[in-house]
Amino acid sequence: MEAALPLNPPRSARRRFSFLVKLPAAAALIALADRLFYLADDVRATLGIFALALILSAVALRVDIRRRRDALVSAGAAALFAGFMIDDPGPLSLTLCWTALSLAALLPRTTGFASGWHWILRLPANVIVLAAGPLRDLRRLRRSGSRLGPALSQASRCSPCR
Repeated sequence: MEAALPLNPPRSARRRFSFLVKLPAAAALIALADRLFYLADDVRATLGIFALALILSAVALRVDIRRRRDALVSAGAAALFAGFMIDDPGPLSLTLCWTALSLAALLPRTTGFASGWHWILRLPANVIVLAAGPLRDLRRLRRSGSRLGPALSQASRCSPCR
């Protein structure tokens, strides 16, 4: 008698699959940014187009955003503000779009809005986490048992750092 296959794979396998799916999406966003910003005469409207692509990829790739209604509302507000950036770009629409997208990304990891003071502290902390994100992703990729892991760990070390 064969063992039954589990309906839900282990959390580590889901996390690794999720990370490996996000790599091509990140490459596609980089290619889109290269096309949009390199060929653009006016960067302001293209920033709104890229923000829309970023919002769509966040909603498509993160199941927890799609499951939470408040996160979906925040993503919709971010898309609305990205539309404002396309129509009439400015610092206000950029700030509102970034804030709404940050809320969409952070709400699934919390129990709710809690209080305004918590979010005043949480949003700037999001900027710090975003800046350190590529280093964290590189460390996670090196830890994973993928074929790229050993080659990437050797390539990521520079000769003066050894």
